[in-house]
Amino acid sequence: MLAQWGPAGVARFESHFAWDYGTLASYAVFGISAGRWVEQRAHVTGLVGPLLPWLLALAAIADLAENLLHQRFISAEIEQVAPMLFALASACASTKLVLLLSGPLLATFLLLRRNSVTTHRPMIS
Repeated sequence: MLAQWGPAGVARFESHFAWDYGTLASYAVFGISAGRWVEQRAHVTGLVGPLLPWLLALAAIADLAENLLHQRFISAEIEQVAPMLFALASACASTKLVLLLSGPLLATFLLLRRNSVTTHRPMIS
């Protein structure tokens, strides 16, 4: 694929890494902060409570690994890259996307659940 992009396409791909590293750091910090806020606000207990703040940070680690692998691909002759590394980069990208989606969805569910519990109390007779 890199050969099809040509030197200009590869240079454009390379230029996005500086922005991407800053983005992954910011969503990791945001995820930890927001996850802790939701954990306290929704009174989350059990395994979900401690896990929620770290979902986006884990996504950032997967994104970091994906970026490092992509940088390896563009800095080496393609024949020198083990085929397993392409599968690993794909797994990192998939993991990142699952975690990026699951964090906000789980947080939304927990907040909605909390609101439904606090607003729909059974009447005492």
